Amino acid sequence: MRKRRIWLWPLIIAGLLMAALWWFKQTTNKDADMLWGKARKGDFISEVVTSGELQAKNSVSIMGPREMRNYRINEVKIQDLIAEGTLVKKGDYVGRLDPSQLSNSRKDLENEFTKTESQLEQVKLDTAIEMRAKRDELKNLKFALEEREIELKYSEYEPPAVQRQAEINLEKAKRAYHNALQAYGLKQAQAQAKVREVAAALAIQRDNMEKLQALMEEFTIKAPEDGMLIYGRDWGGSKLKVGATINSWNPLIAQLPDLSVMVSRTYVNEVDISKVKKDMEVVVTIDAFPSKLLKGKVVYVANVGEERPGVSGKSFEVSIQLHETDPALRPGMTTGNRIQVLTIANVVSVPLEAINSREGIYFVAVKTGLGHELREVALGVANDMEVCVNQGLDGTEEVLLVLPSTAGESEIVRLEKTPKAKDEQG
Repeated sequence: MRKRRIWLWPLIIAGLLMAALWWFKQTTNKDADMLWGKARKGDFISEVVTSGELQAKNSVSIMGPREMRNYRINEVKIQDLIAEGTLVKKGDYVGRLDPSQLSNSRKDLENEFTKTESQLEQVKLDTAIEMRAKRDELKNLKFALEEREIELKYSEYEPPAVQRQAEINLEKAKRAYHNALQAYGLKQAQAQAKVREVAAALAIQRDNMEKLQALMEEFTIKAPEDGMLIYGRDWGGSKLKVGATINSWNPLIAQLPDLSVMVSRTYVNEVDISKVKKDMEVVVTIDAFPSKLLKGKVVYVANVGEERPGVSGKSFEVSIQLHETDPALRPGMTTGNRIQVLTIANVVSVPLEAINSREGIYFVAVKTGLGHELREVALGVANDMEVCVNQGLDGTEEVLLVLPSTAGESEIVRLEKTPKAKDEQG
């Protein structure tokens, strides 16, 4: 009987060993299937991430004619426009504005000019006829004066009364001729002034017609410099195109950008704008070329926010100038901007997914030899991917990104019980 019991002990021990091995294997496989991340020690960068649009820092604007408001034209449509991105030379055709309103103004001005021209001819004819009548009157008065002088000369042998009458008649003739001569001079000056007045009005109208003709030529838009054509934008931010309207106060049609210096124009929400300062470093990516990483810096931060379509709250404009350029870059390309608002050197950080909390205690699940343990951590600043761990980790650990369902039963190792915490307290 005793021999049989001794023979059973090896079987019992083997069974226990197999059960322990099975349990260890299940636990190990369970931990192996979990999603792990790594703590790291190094520079921590907090960023504000935005999307923007690539633009040239400097550009030449292609403007419509501002003088059209002188003809009571406040708005005009774009009738034709060459394709955006076209490389043009100075003087090349760019587009055309609708001249219909200007054509109406031209017809009115031409009619007014013709009317004034006819008026000038009529004034000249009336003046010529009237001045001829005045000259004939002067001749007749001069003849009458000469007759009175002859009468006076031959009256010396007449009675004194007759002589006196001849003298009176001569004085009257002289006075009449003198008055008529003065009246002729005044009438001539008056006629000349009237002709000049109408002629001046005609000259102004002729000048207006010449200016109008020059303005009509400006409705054919040409490139002021060499460059790549980029469409302008209206007040709402939409790109101008054929059929769009420009106004006389802001007649921007397109731009010719200087591609040697590029900026990314972006908008930051009112929550993050206080973090963004001028001269902060930025990493810029181009959606069209995901592999390109460009560096830049913030050169402008708006002081006043504005409403943006589809965005709740205020947004603030921010301009980022690139430190380098690339022939492949084009205005209008979409950019991703990572503005580095804070850099902390030599700090431990973990992925945000690794942080958990229970009853106000923040903790992570740290990988151990046989599984994992829950360890309390003291947190610092965070960005959109990581968070600083001020206490609780040394940067070499692996941490669980998703806690298992059984983690709620495990005890959390508090900071005061960790060796690091004790060393710091000591």
